[in-house]
Amino acid sequence: MQRFVTGIGDRDIENLTAFYASQPSRPADSAPGSARELAAKCDRCHDAEDNPKMVVPILRAQDKDYLVMALRSYRDDKRESTTMHKMSVIYSNAIIDDIATYYASQPRAKH
Repeated sequence: MQRFVTGIGDRDIENLTAFYASQPSRPADSAPGSARELAAKCDRCHDAEDNPKMVVPILRAQDKDYLVMALRSYRDDKRESTTMHKMSVIYSNAIIDDIATYYASQPRAKH
């Protein structure tokens, strides 16, 4: 950000401040939908039937507590995966619990 504001004066800063202060507020990210809708996004990579060549874990029939721990670790950037962190950073504990419950209740994937 510094390179963009270097050299602007106090008047410019006041004008920028006034502009952004007058903008309507809105959430930074839209709220995720149901666990089933979120699972459809997860399944793009984590469903063997949809992506038989991808080497990622299948989430269906996994232990709920394990899924909660893993998703929270990705969200909190404590488990290495930039992609998973970016996807899960907006998830609350309740959303993670819903996703884990959904997958834990699903039948095992067909091989």
